[in-house]
Amino acid sequence: MHISRIYIQDNFIPNVNIDQFRRKVFGMEITIKEGEDVGQAISEAETHIANYIKANTVPMDDECRGTKIRDITPEESRLSATQSIINDINTCKEVKVLESYRLIAKSNQEIQTAYDNKLKLLNNGL
Repeated sequence: MHISRIYIQDNFIPNVNIDQFRRKVFGMEITIKEGEDVGQAISEAETHIANYIKANTVPMDDECRGTKIRDITPEESRLSATQSIINDINTCKEVKVLESYRLIAKSNQEIQTAYDNKLKLLNNGL
């Protein structure tokens, strides 16, 4: 087998910035001498190309390959919706801001209690 030509063709679609539309084509033209095994020559050419690609391309990391299965544990520090609203009410520094929680507070006794306590504090000037 004699390698007569090696080529690398960059198939690139202009005005598209996404890598999935960019493909490189590696190839070689070989000349097979009379009496040589054609299958063996093609296999050898494929091996040369595969080795070149392996040596000159960046492998994809495991994050990009296929499906990755992970266990997702619930966050223990996550607050309930009620507790989150109560914390927001307690951070209010003005009655006008606190009043935006008035209708929400009517839907839940815990929130109503926090709302009433904060309203008393703000009205007393504390």
